[in-house]
Amino acid sequence: MDKKIHQVVLAVVAASFLAAFVLPARMANAVGRDGEITYGVEYSNKDEDNAKFHEYNYNRTQRAGLSVSLRKDIDLTVEDAAKKRRDLGWLGIRGAEYLDVDMSAISPAEGGFQLTTGSYGQYKLTFGVQSMGHNFYYNARSLYAGNGSGTLTMLDAIQTDIQNSATAVRDDKLRTYLATSGNDVDLSLHRDKVRLNFERQSPTRPVTWNLFADQEYRKGSRPYGGSFGHGSAVEIPEPIDYGTLNFGGGAEYVTKTLYATAKLTRSRFRNEYTGVKFDNPLIVTDSTAAAAGQDALPPDNTCDNVSLFASKSMLDEHHTRISARASLARMRQSDNLLPMSNNTYYDTAVPSYTKLTTTKGGLRVDKKQYGVDLSSNLTEKFRVKTSFQYDQHKNRSPNFTTPKYLAYDGSMGTGGETTTYVSYIKRVTEVEAEYEISKNAEASFTFEHEVASFRNGSANHERENGYEFGLIRHGERYTGRLVAKHANKTSDYPSYVKWQGELPLMRKYYAASLEQNQLTAMLTANPVEKLAMNLEYLYGRDKYPQSTYGRKFSRHNLIGVDADFQFDDRTSVSAFYSFEITKTLQQSHNWSAGNPADPHAYPDTYIHTADWTLGRRDRWRTLGMTVSSTIVENILDVVISGSISSMDGLADYDSTGASRPPNDFQQVDESRMRNVDAHLNYRMRNKPGVVTLGYRYDNWRISDFQYDGVQEVTESSTGSYLGLLTMNTLPKPYGGVHTVYLTVTRPF
Repeated sequence: MDKKIHQVVLAVVAASFLAAFVLPARMANAVGRDGEITYGVEYSNKDEDNAKFHEYNYNRTQRAGLSVSLRKDIDLTVEDAAKKRRDLGWLGIRGAEYLDVDMSAISPAEGGFQLTTGSYGQYKLTFGVQSMGHNFYYNARSLYAGNGSGTLTMLDAIQTDIQNSATAVRDDKLRTYLATSGNDVDLSLHRDKVRLNFERQSPTRPVTWNLFADQEYRKGSRPYGGSFGHGSAVEIPEPIDYGTLNFGGGAEYVTKTLYATAKLTRSRFRNEYTGVKFDNPLIVTDSTAAAAGQDALPPDNTCDNVSLFASKSMLDEHHTRISARASLARMRQSDNLLPMSNNTYYDTAVPSYTKLTTTKGGLRVDKKQYGVDLSSNLTEKFRVKTSFQYDQHKNRSPNFTTPKYLAYDGSMGTGGETTTYVSYIKRVTEVEAEYEISKNAEASFTFEHEVASFRNGSANHERENGYEFGLIRHGERYTGRLVAKHANKTSDYPSYVKWQGELPLMRKYYAASLEQNQLTAMLTANPVEKLAMNLEYLYGRDKYPQSTYGRKFSRHNLIGVDADFQFDDRTSVSAFYSFEITKTLQQSHNWSAGNPADPHAYPDTYIHTADWTLGRRDRWRTLGMTVSSTIVENILDVVISGSISSMDGLADYDSTGASRPPNDFQQVDESRMRNVDAHLNYRMRNKPGVVTLGYRYDNWRISDFQYDGVQEVTESSTGSYLGLLTMNTLPKPYGGVHTVYLTVTRPF
């Protein structure tokens, strides 16, 4: 009930504001009013079971909506018995002078409104409420009962039957049970938001301050991957029931030469579920392997933040400005930690392997950030900006040690483990310079130097230098821009040899040493009076020179063209095309324990002919066009737009020395999408308003290796169970939806 209390509190606060400003007063002089009301209705065929067409809706069968926008100038100052106008007295401000209302409703449970009122130069009050949905998948299939709770269970009879069955028939039995004993689950959330903001102004003082509060609640479920160990995984509905409350205040100081702000905020997150527990479809009773899995969910936490910013202009002849900023944040989490294992076997059969008892988290992270900027026009044609930023992330969470090591399949090892946390400090220095070469050309240069140090990170230190050169050229009918970037990052990434770390010479790509180059060219042109064009080309390449294993390189190319042509006063056409391609290459190590390629047994000879590489390529193409034409001037016009987009991917594996070479995946994330929208806009003659009648068609095709390689229950080439039970939530591989819609908009 905690979330309901917060809603009531916010509503009471809002009502108090309204009562203070609106209820005691009476509307004296209605100066003016303007706004509009829109009503819409639509019908679509066969899309009821497609969550993507109703991604942010509560009610997927709803086909109508209403929205109202109102603006009214009012006078809500009060009059005493002598008919003299007086301020309301509260905080020394007068009654409201304007009222804005925006409201939308799609169904009784979906929609929202925002009310804004205030007095010019005195104050502004905003209050809003919004309810919406977030749908992931309709009619997902699950063997679990208890959707929406933290405990998901299967029938013991199913678990017992599967446990006692031969391995070769388990997959068929699970598929049969899923079809006959499973239940349909809608994976979706309900989201409710409440927000309140009060801003106090003064026409005679340079200070403005504000108070704010907003809260969001989410309740429902979404897809989640649970596991009992490698090769034994399930897809389950994650229970969602949490809320986030943000509140705080700030002040702003503004003069001709000085601008300063200060802000204090607190963010408070509360989750009704600390974890989710789910039955193992293969085992009914705890043993050396767990009969149920358990995963932790986001814990309750708070974050306090204070930020300061000041900017002062000086040396008017050089347009010089200096700015400074600072922020401090404290993040805390004190929820109970889940036990190391929920397997009762270790409490009874093997008492010496007692699982970790529940303890308080007590996790703490402090963040500090400071920065200063200085910009100046040294000469009429030469401008310089320098900046420095210090960023510290300090993890102050206490370490704790588990008495035994818990393997991911629920079995217990003999050694303990101690937690480690990553802390870091980053320092960034940047210099930007712009020089006006001539009346039609400008050049720019940027240098950035970054130094980072880590504690318990992938690397202890990182250093990066970045350079950027830009050139802009203006012509009578064109503007061209060329930007070249180069960055070089060196990282003292260690070669791990202990089993908990990575293999020797394998680098995490985001922390490894890096050479980066990028070239961007853009052209905006008007070759003839009625034609406007934009061209863009991008080439980027990343190399990881010290990474023998892991990511080796990546490449990115982009070509984009768009054009607008105005035939006459009635008809215009716009079109665009883009082509994008990315390529990556990574290499990995193939070895068995004890053989000459074992990097732990033979650390100097681990490069082996059986090593394999993966080349990944993805291509995107998009073509679109819009035609607008006036049929009857100021009365009837038509707009037709459409687009076609496609993507194709390839995963190319290679291993020349492997006894069993891996197969390539020719179809990876391949898709095609088409969209057409055509509508008529009719403007009423006698009464202001617009009626829109439209038609929309959406079509998609998806071809991916998952549709051939992943089933509800997967099996190997010999028919043995591989331990993956899904909810069949892959997007539908093809479809086409026709939609007809009608909207009426009336101003008032």
